[in-house]
Amino acid sequence: EQNEKITVKTNQTYYAITKKNVKAIFISNGADTILNNSQNCSFYNNDGGCNVKTPDINRDDWIVLGWSTNKDATTANIKEKEEIKIKDNVKYYAITYYKVTATFHKNNADSLGSCTNPQVNGCIETCNVYNTNKSCEIKLPHIYSEGNEVQFFSLGSDPTTTIGYSPAKKI
Repeated sequence: EQNEKITVKTNQTYYAITKKNVKAIFISNGADTILNNSQNCSFYNNDGGCNVKTPDINRDDWIVLGWSTNKDATTANIKEKEEIKIKDNVKYYAITYYKVTATFHKNNADSLGSCTNPQVNGCIETCNVYNTNKSCEIKLPHIYSEGNEVQFFSLGSDPTTTIGYSPAKKI
């Protein structure tokens, strides 16, 4: 208890001792499992923090990047099993992704434009799905077909379908 009295008979120096308890919480953020969801540590006086070790992240068929304090991050500034110094309570989120590929066939059109990765028969576009997201967006290429009415892209090659995705351009 503070304000207690002590008896002193000679000159003495007394040092204040302080302790801070802090906690790192590790949130799966879509990952299948993490091996340790929190770690506590303590530090004294002006030590500036204490060390904890980040846990493993397990997520089948996803690429594990590591940890971030931003749950929507697409990059990780902390790796798995990395020793980090914390000075306050903090939450870290697992950062993972997988790549989605969309292949666009020109299917007898003259060409496809605005393609990131042109191919002989069309083009390929990719995007990454991160963390708890279920999908990502890809910009559709333009369809060029001399003398033909451009319709749209469809998931099938049946020309009688009426369902499609259309950033189409006509020349």
